[in-house]
Amino acid sequence: MQRTVAEIALEIGAEFEGDGSPIITGVAGLREAHPTDISFLANPKYKGHAAKTRAGALVVGKEIVVECSTVLLRVSNPLESFSRIALKFAPPSVELPAGV
Repeated sequence: MQRTVAEIALEIGAEFEGDGSPIITGVAGLREAHPTDISFLANPKYKGHAAKTRAGALVVGKEIVVECSTVLLRVSNPLESFSRIALKFAPPSVELPAGV
């Protein structure tokens, strides 16, 4: 699955700061993220990691001040919003027949 940053922002009711056109194809932590991943920052003590992340977008709280070049998606509850995004990017579960 892939979505633009603007599409993700619309789906979670976020206001975004920056370019909404980058394509996001997955989710990752701040330190592990690549330019096609989205990550999140819920705790301000990790702002240093956010400044160094390679993520294509970050979900952050409305009150968190972050200095980075990454597109920011501002929401009231970053953890809840990121969880909703992660579920959309998760592969569908495979149901195995009984006994397997």
